[in-house]
Formats: sequence, C-alpha cells, structure tokens
Amino acid sequence: MNAGGGGGGSSIVPAGGTLTVPATVDSRLVVITYTLEPRAEHDPAALVFGTEDVGRTGTSQTVVVTNDGVGPLAFGGAAITGPGASSFATTSDACSHQQVPVGESCSVVVQFRPQALGALSATLTLPDNASATPDDVSLSGTGRAPADLKILGAGSVYTGQGHLVTRGVTESGKLRTYKVGILNEDTVARSFKVRLTQSGATATASLWTTGAGAHELPVDGGDYVTPAIAPGKAGAYLLKVTPTAVGQTTSRVDVDLLTDLGVLIEGIDTETNTAAPSAGTTGYELFVKNGSQPSIGGPVSGQTMTGPALKVGQKATYSLRLQNDGAGSGPIGLHVWDLSACPAFTTTVKVGSTDITAAAMAGTYYTPVLAPSKHKTVVVTVKRVSIGCGATNLLARSLDSGGPVRSSYLLTNAAYDAATD
Repeated sequence: MNAGGGGGGSSIVPAGGTLTVPATVDSRLVVITYTLEPRAEHDPAALVFGTEDVGRTGTSQTVVVTNDGVGPLAFGGAAITGPGASSFATTSDACSHQQVPVGESCSVVVQFRPQALGALSATLTLPDNASATPDDVSLSGTGRAPADLKILGAGSVYTGQGHLVTRGVTESGKLRTYKVGILNEDTVARSFKVRLTQSGATATASLWTTGAGAHELPVDGGDYVTPAIAPGKAGAYLLKVTPTAVGQTTSRVDVDLLTDLGVLIEGIDTETNTAAPSAGTTGYELFVKNGSQPSIGGPVSGQTMTGPALKVGQKATYSLRLQNDGAGSGPIGLHVWDLSACPAFTTTVKVGSTDITAAAMAGTYYTPVLAPSKHKTVVVTVKRVSIGCGATNLLARSLDSGGPVRSSYLLTNAAYDAATD
C-alpha cells in the first residue's frame, strides 16, 4: 500500500494529502486519517505599476489565485498594508470570504493612485487556509509630480520646491509680494490647488492673478484654485503678505501645491520680516542686509536674510554691520558658521579688501575697538560653483569675550531647475 499517491501502486490518500497512522493496542486494527490540503498559487506574485502622476489613477492589474491542492481553499478578507498602502486599492475582489474548489480560481483587481512622490510600496494579503503557500502579493509603483512650483524672492531668478525664501518690509502694515509660478508638466490642461498656511507673527496672506484685471483666486475648501494651465505652460501668480503684528517680527507663510483632488505635490516656505531698528541695546549688535532689502537682526536674533537664487557662476553678497550700541568702547567678534557644508557653494568674508574668511569661520575675528554708536562693516560673498545641493545656509553670530550675543541666518538658494525641481 502506498500512502500519499506517489511512487506507483494503489493509494488511499490523494496527492498532497497528509496521512496519519497511529499505533494502537490491537495490532489487527489500523486507523488511518488524512487532511485534504489546498494550495494557493498567486499569479503574479508581485504587481509593479510603474510611474503615475500624484493623485491620478493609473491602470489596474489583476491577481489570479488558483487552488492547485487537493482540498477546498477558503479565504478571509483581503487587506492592503504597508508604508504606501493609501496609494493602492482593490476595485474588484472575488476571493475574500469565498471558498474555491480544487482546480478553480478567483481574482482580485488592484488599482494604483499615488498619494505621494517617489517610490511607493505595500502588500496585498489574502489570508487563506493553505498553510504551505504564502498569502502575500507585493505592490509597487512610483508617484510623479504633475507640476512644478517655483517662487521669486530677491533678484530676478526663481528658486524651486523645498526652499525657504525671505523678504522684508520697512514696518508692520506694509505689503510684500512674491511671484509664484506653477508649471504644468502633464500632457493635458490641468487646474491646481494652492494651500497657504500661516505661522509666526500675524499677517494677512492671499494669492492673486497678475496683469490687467488681476484678482484674488477663488477658494475651495480653504485652498486657492488656479485656472486650467495648458500642458507645458506656467501660470503666474502673486503671493501677497502683509505683516500686522507690531514691532520687529517674522511672519511665515508656507505655500503648498496640490492636485485638483487635493493631493500634495510639493511646497515652498516664505518668511516676511519687518525691519530691524537702526540701533540695538548691546555693545555687540549684528545687522544683516542684502541689496535693497531692509536690514534684519539687531535686537532680534534668529531671522533669515535670503539673497538672490543663484545659477552656477553667480554670486550673492551680504553686508554685516557689527555695531556698538552699548555705553562703553570695545571690540566685537564675528563667527560665520557654515551649517550646510555644501561643496556647490563657496563663502568669502572680507573687511574692505582684507580677506578674513579663515578667522570668521573659526570665530576668532574681532574688530578693532569701537566707540559707542560706531560700527564695522563685513561683506560676505557666496558663490555657486557647481550643481549639487540646493542651498547653503550660514549662521552669522556677533561675539563678546564669552560667546555669541546676536545671530542671523544668511540663506542662498540654487536657481530653479525644471529637471531637478
């Protein structure tokens, strides 16, 4: 007798069954039991959806599960789990809570609709009673940005997504505008949404069209809605920010670009600073200026001055004023700390024609003794020398004999690049 159905002869257990022969006291009695085991074969074992625009539904794919065992295949409920689970969904499911006879099949249809940029993955689990075969099907796809967001701060060159851009106003209640561009990279005309999120000091913020007949864009659910933008074309808009808090403040407005269905594509941050006063309150004041923008710093530390966005070979120049607003005479130290350590940008620090870069970077530079109300001007030049990292951030700090007193950030962004932004 052959138990198990292989090797020739007769069989009382179908192939794939399990035979149990327990010993008994009565050797003339043999009790034989077996279990009919199902097998679940998934075809395919992985679904790869390729690349799709964020928020858009791609093509569907089907998993066929065949019972090639010897017993009924019973399923529980299908589930999609994993870090990218929200980007995948079942649109048809003939397997969940069903029983599939030997040799028969059922199918599940999965759809990919990316909810984020980049590589996305998840797992489709079809729990069943086939202990010898896996329950999982891997899912993968890539979310692609259907549009680019860019913004113009100081100068005439835009910078792209993920960057901070700052500008200044002379006093509270003054309007500051930022030019915002949205490039439609899809193959069809599309409308987009823009979400403005405010923090920091109070301000009003709104998004407007440009040119003759300019008006505030319509709002849907708290988000601005653009007109349809032709494929390959850019829409131009104005972000209008008016700080309303009294004093030297920083008002932050984050600008997020969304699909027309509300899925986040990318974002840019802005900070609008009200100007520093002409004098501070200590003997170690630090004021920062770029071009015609109002100065920041002085009695308020932590503000950021953004220079023009740079193409390779271009420079941005910052003027640092180390000023004695105390009652006695003394020197003021300076430390320029490269927070980014980005090789795509170089930094030079000078007083007049004297290069003090090494001393300023080491925090060992000190001005000559300055009488009250006197100052020394230091010029910091940032040059973009290659492609690579998207920005360089310097922390400038004034020093007394014991350490830092005032601080401001000098931020220089790379120019917008349609290929990488």
